[in-house]
Amino acid sequence: MINKKDKHTFTLSKVFDAPIQLMFDVHSQAEHIIKYWGPKGFTTTLIQFDFKPGGILHYCMESPEGHKSYGKQVYREIEEPTLINMITSFCDEKGNIIRHPMSDTWPKEVLNSMEFEAIDDTTTKLTVWGIPINATEAEMNTFYAAHENMRNGYGGTLAVLEEYLKSITK
Repeated sequence: MINKKDKHTFTLSKVFDAPIQLMFDVHSQAEHIIKYWGPKGFTTTLIQFDFKPGGILHYCMESPEGHKSYGKQVYREIEEPTLINMITSFCDEKGNIIRHPMSDTWPKEVLNSMEFEAIDDTTTKLTVWGIPINATEAEMNTFYAAHENMRNGYGGTLAVLEEYLKSITK
């Protein structure tokens, strides 16, 4: 479990105009994930997707300029519709875990938790938590120092998600 009080723990919350089941569905179904995952303008392709404990999401994000980056999530715990825990890593096109392409001290594995909380029947709060696992002190410090950049980057994905939700709930 994530120690939410550890200074190295990354946290980001946002409230969405969507019911909790829909919020869970857009994070657990391939046809939704490919529509919003990644920064605005990026295209996401799923290479492997098996949404269950022990299952894997292996994806490729492609920038408008054609640059490809790969990521992998290994699902650990799923409690529909309130929780998804996973280990997240950068990887190559074959799914082999690699370091962040721009940092030799970025942790190879981050334990992430997505918590969905119903505010009412049509509004859900999403909270994302993350902390490196099996990490050195240098990797922990690199992760901690990147929190603001991560808030901006993940915030961009959440903005795309918000637009996507509006398009499917009209």
